[in-house]
Amino acid sequence: MGQQKKSFGQHFLHEARIIEDIIAAAEISSEESVLEVGPGEGALTVGLSKIARHLVLLEADRDLLPALRERFPAADIHFGDAAKMPFGEIMRTCEPWVFVSNLPYNAGNAILMQIFSEDPLPRRLVVMVQKEVGERMLFRESGTRGVFGVAVQMYAKVEKIRLVAPGAFTPPPKVDSMVLRLTPHANVPAERDIIEFAIKVAKAGFANRRKKLSSNLSVLGLDQERVSGALMTCGLLPDVRAQELDIKTWQRLAQELA
Repeated sequence: MGQQKKSFGQHFLHEARIIEDIIAAAEISSEESVLEVGPGEGALTVGLSKIARHLVLLEADRDLLPALRERFPAADIHFGDAAKMPFGEIMRTCEPWVFVSNLPYNAGNAILMQIFSEDPLPRRLVVMVQKEVGERMLFRESGTRGVFGVAVQMYAKVEKIRLVAPGAFTPPPKVDSMVLRLTPHANVPAERDIIEFAIKVAKAGFANRRKKLSSNLSVLGLDQERVSGALMTCGLLPDVRAQELDIKTWQRLAQELA
């Protein structure tokens, strides 16, 4: 077994039951290709290679590449930073495709946003993240709501698959993890501009959680009367805070302000 590197946020998954649950959640058909980011030593990759029409691996640790090439000779293996990788270009000839990853803790958010910025989008994404990050992506409780959750929800339907204890990894992390399935909304390609504007509105809205949403939105340079009118149309009180809005209200507010 290779030595884990803190700089890559590496925690290698080894528990068979978790691996089986991740693969089952991906619902990979024989016509679909799979992109796995961070295959590490290939614990998850073995199962994926038996199902996928074509397997694409992206690994940021150069030392792991020789073993991956030896174990998975039929896979298309790339070296690089997934947070900056042109996924659309890589997967354009591999459609339809599914994204599966035990995301590195230190770059998971950036990787997801990079995927959502590209075309073509995957049919599904099954990812493992820190439990805290997963709760933000689910966007259920006001205390877990933030810009990242708005962004993910704007792009995809998010479902919790299961929690994962630290003991499922080597070395064990200090926190619990969560497996999620994300299904991109069908309207994303046509409505990418309004989605990006909604995320911009959310960034302004969450800039200071203690301030009223209307005050935070002033940085967008919009007329205050227009902001007040949009809040009223959405059924929001003048002193509402950003964390009080659910995802449907964020969507409607962005449409009103746009």
